[in-house]
Amino acid sequence: MGCVAKIRFVCFFAIGLLCQFMGVSHWDFYYWGWLDSYSGYYHAFVQIQLYETAFVVGFLGMALPRFWESVGPRGGEVVAGLALLILELLAALLEQWTLARVAYFFCCCYSPPFLFSVFCGARTICLPSFRSLP
Repeated sequence: MGCVAKIRFVCFFAIGLLCQFMGVSHWDFYYWGWLDSYSGYYHAFVQIQLYETAFVVGFLGMALPRFWESVGPRGGEVVAGLALLILELLAALLEQWTLARVAYFFCCCYSPPFLFSVFCGARTICLPSFRSLP
C-alpha cells in the first residue's frame, strides 16, 4: 500500500498527457478532414484547463508532501480530483462548455483544501538542506 500511496498522482500525469494529445490532435483531425471545423476554444480549453491543471495537481500532490514532510492526500481526495478532470474532459469532448466550466471551478476549489491539509500536517516547511545558505 505504501508504494501505491507514493505513486497515486501518476494518474494525473497520464490524464495530462491524454489531454495534451487531444488538444493538439484537434489540428490534425481538422487537417485530415475528420472534423468539419476547427475550434480554437476547444484547443485552448483542453490545453489550459485540462492539460496544465492535471500536471499542476499531479506535481503538487507529489512534491508538497515531500517538501513539507507531511502526509499526502487521502485516496478519496485523489479520486475526487481525477473524477473532476475526467468529467471536465468528457464535457469538453461533447462541447458541453457550461458543465466543463463548472467541473473546472470545482477542480480549482479542490486544490486549496488539499494544500491546507498537507500544510497543517507538515513537520517542517523547508527541507533541511534549504534552511541555511552555505
